[in-house]
Amino acid sequence: MRRLTGQYWLSWLTMSAGYLRVANGASSGALSALGGVPPDPKAFIEIMRRDPLSFVTEIVVPGTLYALSTELSMKGLAIRSRPDDSCLATHDLRELWDDLADSDRHGITRQVSSTSDRAGVERIIECHRHAFEKWRYFLEVTGNDTGGLVLRDLQRLATGTFLHASAMAKANQVNLKAGLESTDGS
Repeated sequence: MRRLTGQYWLSWLTMSAGYLRVANGASSGALSALGGVPPDPKAFIEIMRRDPLSFVTEIVVPGTLYALSTELSMKGLAIRSRPDDSCLATHDLRELWDDLADSDRHGITRQVSSTSDRAGVERIIECHRHAFEKWRYFLEVTGNDTGGLVLRDLQRLATGTFLHASAMAKANQVNLKAGLESTDGS
C-alpha cells in the first residue's frame, strides 16, 4: 500500500478540527430533526425531494466532512507515531484504523464509546469505512444506497478520533495553534 509522508502531523489535525467544526454547525438541524440519517434509501430520496438544499447542506456536506475529519485525524496519528512520518494513502477508514498503533485505537475507543466497547467502535468503522466516497458522491451511488450510514455514528467517530489526536498533541506539549503556525512559515 502506498504511503503518504507528512512532516507536520499537527497540520492534518488542524484541518480535521476545521472540518469537524463546519460539519457540526451544518448538521445540527438535520441531526435533531432526523435523529441521524435514516438508512432506508427511499427516506433519503423523500427528504431530498422535499428540500434539496437543506438535504445537501445538512446531511451530505456534514457526512462528507465527518468522514474526512476522521480520516485526517487517523492519518495525523499514524504520521505522529512513525519514524518515517508516513501514513496510508487511502480514504478507507478500516485500513487507516488497522494501521494505527494499538494505543491510538484504544484511545479513540475510549473517546467514542463510554463503555470502551472496541467491537462496537469497530462496527461503526466497518459501516463507515468508505463513508468519504459514499457521502462525497452521494448522488452517483447506484440507487442512492447509503450502506447503512448513520450520520450520528459518523459524528461520534469523527469527534472521538479528533479528541484522542488532540489529547496526544497536548501530551506532547504541542497545541494546534503552534502546529498551524509552524506550517505557514512563521
